[in-house]
Amino acid sequence: MIGRDFYLAWKATFPRFDGLVVALGGYFDDAGTHGATAELAAVAGFLFDDDGLSRLTAGWAALSGDLVAPFKTRECLLGWGQFATWDDTKRDALLRGLARLIGETRGPAFFSCVEPPAFNAYIAANPKAEKYLGNQFALCVMSCLTTVGQWADKAGHADGVDFWFENGTAGEKTARDFVFRVEKNPTLRNRFRLGRHTFIPKNDTAALLAADFLATGMRRHILKTDQQITDLMKIMHAGGKQPLYVTPLDPSRIGIHGMVNAVYRLDRDPPDDAPPGWPLT
Repeated sequence: MIGRDFYLAWKATFPRFDGLVVALGGYFDDAGTHGATAELAAVAGFLFDDDGLSRLTAGWAALSGDLVAPFKTRECLLGWGQFATWDDTKRDALLRGLARLIGETRGPAFFSCVEPPAFNAYIAANPKAEKYLGNQFALCVMSCLTTVGQWADKAGHADGVDFWFENGTAGEKTARDFVFRVEKNPTLRNRFRLGRHTFIPKNDTAALLAADFLATGMRRHILKTDQQITDLMKIMHAGGKQPLYVTPLDPSRIGIHGMVNAVYRLDRDPPDDAPPGWPLT
């Protein structure tokens, strides 16, 4: 149950919309965002065309319509919250149904992750890089933007892609600032195919709930593989008909992102009178 899906409002605002949307959500628990002890933090999501979004929205509402609260992947997997009274068979049936729906409606999938201890160690060894990298959430968001741009190059997709980002995540402000600065930079905006973008609550749209499904499932698949997760990942990836791009951010990749962000001065807003091509002009 998610109320009036944000997708419907988006369609009402842009009635001729027939483009592509990437919805990105993250897995950042308190330890993963603020401490050095969590095992893995991630941002993940899917690219949908308009038909896929429409079918996902309708299908998600049908499958989760009897829930008393918005669906949460982790709660369903572990039998917590509103799923505490559900038996394993009932929970597994819902998970498989949602995984199948995602697999039937999605385009390419994107998953970027970083180990918090590795990120914190990199910052400790390179303190000047922190302002260019921001935080774990911002780093993973920028990694996904990069991968979307690379996919668009390979697919020959020249138009902009709309991005829906999950809000309410620790580190969100820095990610917002970075995306705003990308929007103001024609070179980066074109490289990432950044069209319209917004930060919205995860529960406002099935697309972000699907992104949470991927982020939570892939994280668990990497850290604690079990047969249920393996099966769900196989169903969601629909036999490999659409690619899944996985980007683990090791120190080398963290450093590359820091250097690119430094070159384009993503640590600061562009001046009002910035010439085209700033800061490279």
